[in-house]
Amino acid sequence: MTDLARFQEGFASHLMGDQELPPGLAGSKESQQIRLRVYRNNVFYSLTTALGDLYPVIKQLVGEEFFRHLARQYLLKCAPNKASMVHLGGDFPTYLERDELKTGLAYLADVARLELARHQAFHAKDCKALEPEMFQQLGVGYLLGCRLSLHPSLRLLKSRWAVHSIWAAHQAEQVNLERVQLDKSEAVLILRPETEPKIYTVELALIDFLHLIDRGVILSFAVEETLANHSNFDAGTALAFCINQGVFSEFHSDK
Repeated sequence: MTDLARFQEGFASHLMGDQELPPGLAGSKESQQIRLRVYRNNVFYSLTTALGDLYPVIKQLVGEEFFRHLARQYLLKCAPNKASMVHLGGDFPTYLERDELKTGLAYLADVARLELARHQAFHAKDCKALEPEMFQQLGVGYLLGCRLSLHPSLRLLKSRWAVHSIWAAHQAEQVNLERVQLDKSEAVLILRPETEPKIYTVELALIDFLHLIDRGVILSFAVEETLANHSNFDAGTALAFCINQGVFSEFHSDK
C-alpha cells in the first residue's frame, strides 16, 4: 500500500468513526480535530440528504429527526464503498430489518425494498420492450416453446405487508393510512418502460411465473409450474398484462 493510499484509508476511517487521527495532517491536534469535525459533519449531511432522497417514504414514516439518527447509525456501520452515489443505500433495507433498531414499524424494511427497487428500475439499462404486435405474429404455439428475456428495469417484490399501498398513500399531499390494511400481503411489479418507473400490485402467481421465466425455462414449462403451485393462475391474463406493459425484451427459440 502506498503512503497516499494509507493516508486515504486512515482519513476515511476517521471520518466514519475511528477515534485515531490520520497521520500526515498539518497543524496542532486540536486544530486537526476541529477541522475534521466540520468535514465529517458535511460528509454526513450530504450522505444523509442523498439517503433521504432515495428513501423519502421511509423518512416520512419515521420523521426527519429519527431518520437522521437512523442514517448516521447506518452510515457508521455500512460506510459507502463505491464512488457512485447511485449505489448508496443498497443495504439500507437489510439494516432496517435488524431488531435492535426498534423502530416499531415491522413493515419498514419492505417499504424500503420497494423504494430501492424503484430506484434501481429508474437507473437500469435502457431497453426497448417487445411490441404486442410481435407476439401476435409469432402465434401461441410457437411462443409456448420460446424462452423470454425480462426487461432489465423489471423488479419483483413479495411482502407480507401492504407495501405498495403504504408507498402510494405517501404520494398524496395529505398522508392517510387509515384505509390501508397494513398487514395485507402484497406482491409488487416495478417496471420502467420509458422514463418513469411504474408500480403495480399483482397476483403472487405472476411473481412466481416471472421468476421461472427469468431462470430461462420455456414459456410452456413456466405456465405448467405456476399452475401446479397456483391453481387459479390465469396464464392468458398474465401474459396479456406482461406483453402490454412491456415486461419482455427478447425471445429465443431452439427451433
